[in-house]
Amino acid sequence: MRFDNEQLKLIISGEPVGVAHPYDTKNEETIENHILDLFESLKKSNSVDCFGEFDHYGSGYASYVEIFCVKKGGRSIIQKETKKYYEKDDVWVTSTGYTGVVLYVNRLAPVVIFSKDERYKEKNESVKARYSYETFSKNHSFAELSEDFGKLPFGDWDNEFNEIQAILKKYGYSFLEKEYLEQELPFKADIPTLLCIPDLGGKYKIFDSLFYWSD
Repeated sequence: MRFDNEQLKLIISGEPVGVAHPYDTKNEETIENHILDLFESLKKSNSVDCFGEFDHYGSGYASYVEIFCVKKGGRSIIQKETKKYYEKDDVWVTSTGYTGVVLYVNRLAPVVIFSKDERYKEKNESVKARYSYETFSKNHSFAELSEDFGKLPFGDWDNEFNEIQAILKKYGYSFLEKEYLEQELPFKADIPTLLCIPDLGGKYKIFDSLFYWSD
């Protein structure tokens, strides 16, 4: 999929573009519910577990929803370590590292990008206080054109990624290529993003007009 200059300007301004539902409605709530339905379908996958970031990283505005997918059954674990955290209350922390695929689903156009990524989950357990809770790291790798862009993790990910692609296609999403996103934005703009700051010498790319985050 390619966008003309007027469409890119609309996306920068926060207005959805697209001729297919739900983007044709230009209704933020309708589009957000559509992405939630997509996320629920991914969670029902036979091959991957998924974790979503819908709250704009806690502040500001993100033009995309981040979804991190790992293989089911612990097959994405790259490291696991348990240490005693607090002697007095007998608190133990288990840190588990995962390698997986992170998807960035656009809120303003029916497009998506992906990258390989690593995340960590911590499980805190107290024997004496008898509590247990888990936290999964997120928002550590905002959408960017890194060397991992468009790549899958090491190992056989074909079946898992084929299922992810099929679900995305069912919901009307197309993948964007790095070559297109790397092109310099063909017009002057002021994009509300912390991912590229022209005042510090950066130049906006088409990527910046589609995937931006402000705090």
